[in-house]
Amino acid sequence: MEKVLVTGANGFVGQHVVDTLQQYDCEIIGLTKSSEIDDTLAQKLDVHVVCDLTKPEQVAELALQGITGVINLAGIAVNNPNEPDSANLISTNISVHTNLYEQFMRQGVSPRIIAVSSGAVYSPNQPMPLTEDSELASGATAYVASKIAMEQAIKPYTTMGLDIIITRPFNHTAPLQGPSFLVPDWAERLSTLEKGQSVDVSRLGSWRDFLDARDVAAAYTSILQTPEHQLTTDTYNICSGRPLQTYHVIQLLANELGVELPFEEKPSSESVIYGSSDTLTQDTGWKQKIPLEKTIRDFANWYSSKL
Repeated sequence: MEKVLVTGANGFVGQHVVDTLQQYDCEIIGLTKSSEIDDTLAQKLDVHVVCDLTKPEQVAELALQGITGVINLAGIAVNNPNEPDSANLISTNISVHTNLYEQFMRQGVSPRIIAVSSGAVYSPNQPMPLTEDSELASGATAYVASKIAMEQAIKPYTTMGLDIIITRPFNHTAPLQGPSFLVPDWAERLSTLEKGQSVDVSRLGSWRDFLDARDVAAAYTSILQTPEHQLTTDTYNICSGRPLQTYHVIQLLANELGVELPFEEKPSSESVIYGSSDTLTQDTGWKQKIPLEKTIRDFANWYSSKL
């Protein structure tokens, strides 16, 4: 890695990617839609570029020469089934990829590109664990549809010579994660509980695959560094490989926040969804390093420091 472009660098995962890249001898270019970024992040970037990747005219102004790696985290990340503007979500999550890759083609630059999709693209009604060859979802949320459509939209660029690797990270959390996701939403709910107040845990019966976002960031950099001849596929799952009941995750969070989780009875077991990252491990040597207990502890400490 010599010169790495991180799009969505000011996002939750983007900031962890920047932290991970600081461990290597490379120039870090952070691309954000907004010109205003946190001072701490700004100090970690060698170059800060402001660009709306959904706007072709802005993307055309980017100077991409010399870039050897890209981690494309741009787009709308919230998996909200009630998304009011589904068409915008889908078009955004496609164009932030295609506009950028079109510009790489025009400028004759071919870096290793990590195109971030999601582990949510798989149909839940099939044998577990989910592998890269498992069946994709149909009739899913707009978010899932946008990720599946994005994967299809960027395929032609690989046939035209771009080195694009699609990644499908499963559920991940860590410090810096904002609202609209499981752990931060429950952290807010638990921190505002009044004594004797009950909590509905009936929807916490599902079993899911959880990972630390810092491990996800490490997976991206591992793929960037792996020689092309060692990569056996163009798509990789990033996951822990084991299911945990959502209730257990929230119980860990409550313990770390010093809150008793009030409930009448535990939720019954529901659907079980988890993936396999065996191919990623075999090809790059990446492995999960951070246990969930540490992830939740670090998140709780970070969250409490903001109160």
